[in-house]
Amino acid sequence: MDNPSSKSAADKKAARSSAIEEQIVQQQKRKQERAFLEELAKRISIAREGKHHSDRREFSKALYCYRRFMNITAQALKVEWEQMGPKDLDPGTRGGESLLISSILFDMLKILDKIESPAAREERKICHRLFIRFTLGQNFQNHAAENLRKYIVYRKTVVHKPEFWATYQAIRIKKFCVVASWAFADEAHPAVARLRIIRDERLSANPLGRAFVRSYYAHGEKALAALRWLPGSRRALRAAVRFIGA
Repeated sequence: MDNPSSKSAADKKAARSSAIEEQIVQQQKRKQERAFLEELAKRISIAREGKHHSDRREFSKALYCYRRFMNITAQALKVEWEQMGPKDLDPGTRGGESLLISSILFDMLKILDKIESPAAREERKICHRLFIRFTLGQNFQNHAAENLRKYIVYRKTVVHKPEFWATYQAIRIKKFCVVASWAFADEAHPAVARLRIIRDERLSANPLGRAFVRSYYAHGEKALAALRWLPGSRRALRAAVRFIGA
């Protein structure tokens, strides 16, 4: 027969071992929670550090900081970072947080655009999707769209332009006269504004004019890409736009 006292001692030993193991697990959990809270408190500083590195063209360090920021934010929201959205944010801070996240994603996209690898391509897809998600419907949407358009049109080093144009098309609020805006280096120039009046009041009033407008917006970016390399094209375009708007 088994010795009851021996069995009781074994049970007590097992219980003590289990209790010690649980204490270790809880201590480790509390340690991880403290570490996360410390990271969360540094979240804005991490974003600033990323921008600092980006401005200094230290792109690998900038990406490290930005990814760290995104992961901390996602962990705080209890979602995977690629699944984040404005709906996950606190309503009281949603506008400001969306602006911060949108700005960081735009900077990440500009850095990732310089990298040719399958991993960078996949990360760009996620960043484009999140940039659209955190920009649409926000007070800064129009400003973000204009910043993106200027980046595509005026920055000669953009590698994956079709990706950026697709994102721009997703967030723009109004149609921009991209060729005329490039000619005057200002989307709000009076001559460009007069062209919009002609578009809205004259061209839109008849089928031929509407067909021309559709063609212009369908092929304007391609035309601009060609015009940029023609010597004197900007000066000639300015003269043509002024003549049309006279």
